[in-house]
Amino acid sequence: MKPDAGKARDMLAAFESVGAKAFDVTITDIDGEKIPRRFQSNRGVDQLRASIAPLIERATRARENVMTPNGIISTSPAFRTSMP
Repeated sequence: MKPDAGKARDMLAAFESVGAKAFDVTITDIDGEKIPRRFQSNRGVDQLRASIAPLIERATRARENVMTPNGIISTSPAFRTSMP
């Protein structure tokens, strides 16, 4: 299943509408452990919007999760099925 970048962009737009200007992006593995080398600090909304599709496609293939302090942008299918 291909991830829906449109939904991720909608979430970014919602946060932007209430004043968010930048995000710290954390990538976690299937077990929820942070992947330090993939952390992205202070990503501007426009920059993140432009790169979100390949970011979540890669995360889906690698069974990783893309998160910001504001919420989860995308989760791997395996993570979604393991959530209560």
